[in-house]
Parts: sequence; C-alpha cells; structure tokens
Amino acid sequence: MPAYNSVFNNDPNIPRIIGNFPLLPLRTKTRGPAYTLPNP
Repeated sequence: MPAYNSVFNNDPNIPRIIGNFPLLPLRTKTRGPAYTLPNP
C-alpha cells in the first residue's frame, strides 16, 4: 500500500533496497547511508 502524500509515489527511479527497506533521499547536511536531495 503506497503512502498517501508521498512525493515518491510517481518517482521513476527504483529506490535502493537494503534488507527489504528502501533508502529514500533525505534533505540534510549530515552524511549517512541515504543519498541527499538537491537544494530547491
């Protein structure tokens, strides 16, 4: 069941999956395993 108000519902890119959990982009300055979103 997809999320109701998610911007990723129409995303054509396949998310990276680790252990059945998708790594979704985060808007942050802290480095981590998830990739970052570009600044708008």
